[in-house]
Amino acid sequence: MIKKQLLQFTLKRIMNAALLLTCSVSIAAPNVSVTKPQNGDVIDADHVVVSGCANALSNKSSSIDLMLVIDDSSSLFGTDPTMQRFDAIDQLLNGLDKGSDINIGVVFFADGAKMEVGLQSISSVTSAVNQAIANHPVPDGGTSIASGIDVASQQLTSSGRAGATKIILVFTDGQDDPTLTEEAATKAFAQDQIVHAVALFNQRQGNDGEATIQAMTQAGGGQAFFASNTNQLASLFTSSKLVNINKVTVTNKSFNNQLVNASLVTCNYNASVDLVAGSNTLEVVAFDTEGASSSTTVTVTVPSAPVNPCDANPSNPFCPTSPSFRPVKLRPQVLMAGFDPMLIDFGDSEFKILALVREGSVPIRHVTISENTGAMNTGMTLEGQLKNGDKLYSTTFVLDRGPEFEYANLFGSKAGEFKITVIDEAQQKHSFPLLEFGNNVDLPTTTPPTQASPYTTRGIRRLSPQTLMVGFDPVMLDYTDDSFKVKAIVRKGSGGEVQHVALKSGTSFRVAMTLEDADIGNGDSMYSLVYTYPRGAFPPGAFADLFGTEYEGEFVVEAIDAAQQKHRFPALQRGNYPPQ
Repeated sequence: MIKKQLLQFTLKRIMNAALLLTCSVSIAAPNVSVTKPQNGDVIDADHVVVSGCANALSNKSSSIDLMLVIDDSSSLFGTDPTMQRFDAIDQLLNGLDKGSDINIGVVFFADGAKMEVGLQSISSVTSAVNQAIANHPVPDGGTSIASGIDVASQQLTSSGRAGATKIILVFTDGQDDPTLTEEAATKAFAQDQIVHAVALFNQRQGNDGEATIQAMTQAGGGQAFFASNTNQLASLFTSSKLVNINKVTVTNKSFNNQLVNASLVTCNYNASVDLVAGSNTLEVVAFDTEGASSSTTVTVTVPSAPVNPCDANPSNPFCPTSPSFRPVKLRPQVLMAGFDPMLIDFGDSEFKILALVREGSVPIRHVTISENTGAMNTGMTLEGQLKNGDKLYSTTFVLDRGPEFEYANLFGSKAGEFKITVIDEAQQKHSFPLLEFGNNVDLPTTTPPTQASPYTTRGIRRLSPQTLMVGFDPVMLDYTDDSFKVKAIVRKGSGGEVQHVALKSGTSFRVAMTLEDADIGNGDSMYSLVYTYPRGAFPPGAFADLFGTEYEGEFVVEAIDAAQQKHRFPALQRGNYPPQ
């Protein structure tokens, strides 16, 4: 009996290996298509974003139906306490061009599985996914991966599009019965559905868990991607290797053969390419994971010598050097955050947490501050708006009296650190301190923001200056962007005028910030500096831990007054700081 079972198991593995070989080995070059610009377009600009889809899976379609199958078992309390799996989903959705031919659905599984979001286009699915995530704050139960695959497969069969590449992406931190998971993946693959997995495993789980996931994805014709820590999840969820693409390049054949490596999110590629006056032939080349390539071209025309609009009109609000610089994105943005006061006296019993928020395409629903493990979640109240329409939210934190302290890493991605999240009426969201790069085009500013009373709240002054809030503008960068502002709100102390405000890192990096607004409405001042970078220098994704003193490469903003008294954001300090 044992020999018979072993023989059956071996034959099954051989057959699955043959299926995987059929799926993964390209018999022709990958498919690459261009969504924009269209051939023959006339573009009155000095650059353009070239975007489209590159796919090297079996049918190489530019249409993708993707089901996310997300583990919701109780073990995630320990393996992903800061819920970075949800941040990874956010980065996947936000990194895709809204015009991409990609439909996405979501299944959650624990002891069983439930369809949470049916297949929808990328242009409409984000709000539904955000609501589904909000409904799953507390994981519970076991790990029925097979059930998750079955439910996703049923959705692809009933609602998937004819001719589309159908993908099931499983995220898990555990393992199910190997026989059941292989059978579910085999059934899905028999219906032209490819099963990939992102597995969050630590060393204690050993090789058994990896072997189970490998066998499952092999049966499903896909690949297994293993993460040893949650920081790796975002890059795995967005990996172009899900469609067997290694890289995509775009070359302007009319401009010194300028070559740009495109940013990739699954099959979706984006590349910002410089243009010259006249005809521009843009060649897109896609390379699959085995080295095969294919190309396509589009030709666009620039009618005259392209002019940078900021050169012609420096006061344009979309020009970073303009005092009225106010780029609005589709989603809302938490631009800045901090505390008031930053210097807490022994006699103080409370302080405020502050957030500066900019509306996106629709009004704001609510703003919250939460600890990353979900242990605390508190709403923030609108206090007023600045002159440009950005809104100031706050919440008061009651403080027990005690000894002096200093906290310099309160905003970030780690357990015990905090984030501030804005959600609008369309369930679109952004969380500070994430500085994001992706498909974040500027919206026209013809529609004025929702109006609120001016922000006039005057906070407590100390002997020293206080750097109250710091952040970025915009905090969501588009592929076409090549600059953003670092901004700081500073309150002078009673010891004299503020002489210097600077962005610093380590002992060798120091860049001065200039006064942008001497009075934002309550007597505090806004300082800023413009940071420029080459278009396409940053991959799609987010930086989460930029301000602090605990980790190498973090930044502080330092304010120094005429008496050489100083304060560095983000240091929240308690000591002998009597009100002035």
